[in-house]
Amino acid sequence: MSDTSIYVHAATLSRESYRLIADTGGHVSVATESECSAGQGYPPVWCLKHYGIPVSLSTDTSAWWSGDMFSAMRATLNATRAWEHQMSHSSGETLTHCHLRASEVVEYATLGGARALSLDSRIGHISPGCEADFVLLHNPASPTVFPVLNPEGHVVFQAGRGGPAMTTLYCVTDGSDILVSTMKARGKAAAVRRNPKVSPCVLDEQWPPTYLNVYCDAAVDDDPRLAADVFFRIMGVMAGRALDPSRRAEATELAAREERVTLRLRPYATFATPPRHVYTESDIAGLTHEVSSSMPW
Repeated sequence: MSDTSIYVHAATLSRESYRLIADTGGHVSVATESECSAGQGYPPVWCLKHYGIPVSLSTDTSAWWSGDMFSAMRATLNATRAWEHQMSHSSGETLTHCHLRASEVVEYATLGGARALSLDSRIGHISPGCEADFVLLHNPASPTVFPVLNPEGHVVFQAGRGGPAMTTLYCVTDGSDILVSTMKARGKAAAVRRNPKVSPCVLDEQWPPTYLNVYCDAAVDDDPRLAADVFFRIMGVMAGRALDPSRRAEATELAAREERVTLRLRPYATFATPPRHVYTESDIAGLTHEVSSSMPW
């Protein structure tokens, strides 16, 4: 046991164990969603605060729980406050001031994790010399986010990662890479710059319908010559045949006017066991769906 030890869950420990963690400078990572659903014990934030043990947040696994810090913060604050209210009800008292504040939970999710990993000199807070590792939240159109009355409260209770960006598109290939044409100002390019992980779902145009999920690392290529070439090739895909090369100049001019760029997708994985398909009534007998897993591309 040392100040580099991180104890996950730590929800059912004895008083002596908590004292040992505190005395040796250890950290505890609370995974509230998992603890509330998988039975490791009630999230112990109240106990960790009592013993002065540094807290960080985790999600345990993204296969079962949310996998994002916004949900982890919200679950932790709600669970801890619910426990505090329950203790007050049990003693016949009325709780008027919850002791765990939203600002503390935001710190658990940011600086708390950085401290636990001994990275707090580089990340976890906005300070001179630190890495610019932060997320900007801005949605003035939402009545739950604007006006900002309590910044930390808005982050914990109203903010979220949102759903993935989805779109229908045409593509061509360059070796094993998948190439997509889009405009520089469109959402697809912005989404890739924000998060280079994309997952195209390729649909078969023939019946019976089949599909292939491809997991890719993506990048935006600003080369205007490549953009024009990919744009012209995709026009041919849309037409169902290669276009007359004499019309390439028109496509090149249009690509320049629209400030076209190319999204280059490099596949690295797909599904190992896609669901089975029913072609006729006879396929129903013995039909099973196994748990899918990814496999290298």
